[in-house]
Formats: sequence, structure tokens, C-alpha cells
Amino acid sequence: MQDSEQAKSIEQTQSRFTRNLKRADSILRPFGRVLTTLGEQEKKEWIGYADEIVRMLIVFMHAILEDGLRELLRTKLSDCSAEVLDGIPLAGTRPGGQPRKFSLGELYTHRNKTVQC
Repeated sequence: MQDSEQAKSIEQTQSRFTRNLKRADSILRPFGRVLTTLGEQEKKEWIGYADEIVRMLIVFMHAILEDGLRELLRTKLSDCSAEVLDGIPLAGTRPGGQPRKFSLGELYTHRNKTVQC
């Protein structure tokens, strides 16, 4: 991918990320305004709705982050050679080690792990 294409792709990813964050905010903000106008009894009735909206927004924001990271990696790694990609080790393997075949079942041990840099 050429530098201009890469810059355009990153700009589009950033734009989509920002647009989606604004969508999340547009869901939460009016709900917050409604809660400030309610009496104590009404607030207690609405609190269950608030919990569900917050849960939904957390899932949505996780998807926003995942989409952004995936697109940035796709953009940055799209021109990498096979040798560069082969140099990125799988979790639990050592860098520079002998490549080996593995089954999807071997990934099971990593199911509760997160990616950290």
C-alpha cells in the first residue's frame, strides 16, 4: 500500500472511529438528561433501563475499538513480506523459533487472555 493510500485508510478509520463514538454519545446523553428530570421514585424505575443501555454501550464501544485496531493493523501489515509476518510469534511461542503447525484446539489455552503491548 502506498503512503497516500495508507494515509487515506488511516484517515477513514479515524473518521469511522470518531463517528461511532459520537453515536454512542448520542444514545447516552439524552437518557442522562431524562434521568435528571425525574423524581426519586421514577429514577428507581428507570435505573434498570440505564443498566441495559450502559451494557449495550460497553459492547458497542468494544466493537468500535476492535474495528479500529483491526483496520490499523490491516493497513500497517498489508505490505509486509512473508518473512516479517512469519516473525510475529503466536502467543506462547518464542520469537525466532522453528515454525510449526498447530491445531485450533491449541488456541483454547489462550481463550481468556488479552492482547497487551
